[in-house]
Amino acid sequence: MKKSNLKKALAIVLCLIMSISAMTLFVSADTATTPTFAKTVYMSSTGVDTNDGLTEATAVATLEKATKILGAEGGEIIVVNDMTVDISAYEKLASGRRMFLEATNSTVYLHGKKQANNSYPTLLFKTNGAAAIFELSGPFAIYDLGIGVAEEQNLWISANAYPLTIGNNVTTVMQGTKVANITGGKQDNGKSGVLRAADAECVVTIFSGVWGQIYGGSFAKDTVQTGGATVNMLGGQANLIRGARDGSKVTGEVVINFYGGEVVQAWNTYTGIGSHAAEGRTNILNVYNNSMSDTTKANLGGVYAADVTEGAGTVNNVTGTAPEFFTISAYDFAPPAPPTFEDDPDLGLNDDEDKKDETETKATETTAAPETTEAETEAEESGCGSVIGAGAIAIVAVTGAALVVGKKKEN
Repeated sequence: MKKSNLKKALAIVLCLIMSISAMTLFVSADTATTPTFAKTVYMSSTGVDTNDGLTEATAVATLEKATKILGAEGGEIIVVNDMTVDISAYEKLASGRRMFLEATNSTVYLHGKKQANNSYPTLLFKTNGAAAIFELSGPFAIYDLGIGVAEEQNLWISANAYPLTIGNNVTTVMQGTKVANITGGKQDNGKSGVLRAADAECVVTIFSGVWGQIYGGSFAKDTVQTGGATVNMLGGQANLIRGARDGSKVTGEVVINFYGGEVVQAWNTYTGIGSHAAEGRTNILNVYNNSMSDTTKANLGGVYAADVTEGAGTVNNVTGTAPEFFTISAYDFAPPAPPTFEDDPDLGLNDDEDKKDETETKATETTAAPETTEAETEAEESGCGSVIGAGAIAIVAVTGAALVVGKKKEN
C-alpha cells in the first residue's frame, strides 16, 4: 500500500472512532435517570450525630444532622435500615414536634437502601403525644422509603413554599386513625419554618403514598401567599386535595394537574370553583389523558361534568406527557456567582491607551496564512473534516445536556 493511501485510511479510521464516541456520548446522556449527587449522607438505627455520616459505618441518627452535613448543595440521604428516631424531647410547638431541616439551595433526596428481600426501610418517629412535623428549608424529595409515626399521631410535611416531591415506592406507616399530611406552604403561621418568599409558588408533586390531606398552599390560616400553588398528582391516594385551605390567603392561581391516583373521600379541591373570588384567586383542575376514574370524578360532586360541559375553564380535559421524577424534583435556588476577573476589572478608564496598544500590535503581526499540514490535507481529502466537526458539535451538545440535567428554574 502506498504511503499516501495508508495515511488516508488512518484518517478515515480516526474519523469513525470520533463519530462513534460522539454517538456513545449521546446515548449515555439520553438514558441517564439517576443524577450524580453532590454528597451522600447515611442514617441508620445505630447511627449517632457525632459521626460524619459519610459511610454506613459512620451513619448519623437524625434528619437535621444529615441535612447539615449535606450543606447548601443538597444531595442524598440514604436510610440504611428500619429505624425509629426519638424526637419526644423536642419542644412541642402548636401540637407538633418539629424537625427544622438545614437550609439548602438544591434538592435533598431522602430514600432507603434496597434490602435483600427487595423491600425498602421504614423511618418512624417517636413523639410522645404530638404530631411529627418536617419543616423544610430547601427543595426536598422522598422515594423508596416508608415514613410514619410510631404512635397514634399525625405526620405533617410543611414545605414552607419549597418544592416537595414524593416519588415512587413511598409508603406511609400510620397508627390507628391518624394520617400523613402535606402542605406546600406553612403548617402553622407562627411555629412553622420561614416561608421561602411571599410571592414564591408552592409546588407539591405526588407519585405514591397514602395521604390524608394535601394542600398546595398553606394549611395555616392568615399566611399571605401571592405566588399561587400547584399540585401535580401522578399516583398514590389522598383523602382530599385542596389547592389551599380556606382562610390561608393564597391569592395567586391555584392549579391541580391530575395524571393519576385516587381521591377517595372528597375533593374540596377548590371548594366551589367561585367561592374564593373574594380572596382574589382562581382555581384550575387539569385532567391529563382521561386518567381520572369514575369514582374520583364522582367525588368532585358534579363539578367535573358541569365545568367540562360548559367550558368554564376551571376543569379541563387535556393531553400531555407525565413528568419524570428526577426531572420534576430537581431544583437549584443558588444565587448566581459574582463575576470573577483574572486581573482588575476594566472600567473603561484607559480606552485610549488600549486602542494605541491594539494598533501597535496589529502593525507587528504578519499577514501570512498559516501553513496547512500534511495530516490536515489528508483529513480534508478523506472527508474527515466534516465528521470531526459533527463529533465536536455532538460533544458540545452532550456537555450542554449534562449541565441541564438535575436543574430546574424556580417556578
